[in-house]
Amino acid sequence: MPGIKMNRNTTEYSNRVTRISPKMTTNLRISLWLVMMLGLLFAEVRAQSLLKVVPPEYIPIPAQRNIPDELPIVVDPASRVWLTGSANIVDFQCVAGIIESSGFISGIDTTRSHSGPHGKVTLEVKIPISKLNCGKPGINRDMKKTLNSEEYPYIIYRLGENKPNRDPQQATANSFKIETDGELIISGFKRTETIKVDGQFIGAWQFRVKGQHPVLMSDYELDPPTPLMGLIKVNDELIVHFDVILTLKQRIQ
Repeated sequence: MPGIKMNRNTTEYSNRVTRISPKMTTNLRISLWLVMMLGLLFAEVRAQSLLKVVPPEYIPIPAQRNIPDELPIVVDPASRVWLTGSANIVDFQCVAGIIESSGFISGIDTTRSHSGPHGKVTLEVKIPISKLNCGKPGINRDMKKTLNSEEYPYIIYRLGENKPNRDPQQATANSFKIETDGELIISGFKRTETIKVDGQFIGAWQFRVKGQHPVLMSDYELDPPTPLMGLIKVNDELIVHFDVILTLKQRIQ
């Protein structure tokens, strides 16, 4: 290049740099990687310390001296209930647009240290049939007619007894399994249904229950719909799915 004079010493130095560059590059990459990893580790430890992150444990209702005998509970708006069914040519799903509820929890024990509900839960859940959305107007119409929604506008479930599963292999610190006996009322007919429930504490004042349960329409003296002049034959069995979050309505300070 103009203005640059190359001599023998410069050429030899350049050759030596060229020969050792790959080794220096590898060492430099390793050093930078170690520095980056140590930096990330330090940042994570610092964040854990600042946020006081605690490993998942049993989440008890905080010990209180002034907790009343009963606390009202409600179904959180994020909860979901839906029905699934099948027919000879199509499957369908009906989602509850609204979940109405009333209930309370009593006998709260703040000293227990094993997983399971804190107290006795009394709960009634009502599903307005008019708010069931099956995805298509025709299916909505047939389902409302089948369930006699004009005379009996709600599907009602009343929680009865529940039996906790004490098997330690099927429960974790924050989860529990229970078997419930409750009254299910459809089209004015009442039956006791035994339902297995998976539960999880998601906060000191909140827990989540999930599960599914088969129901036969014939058990409630209902005839499965037969739309299109009987060309579509709906099966007798419906599956009730639920993913419900229960929240204590009143929080004691």
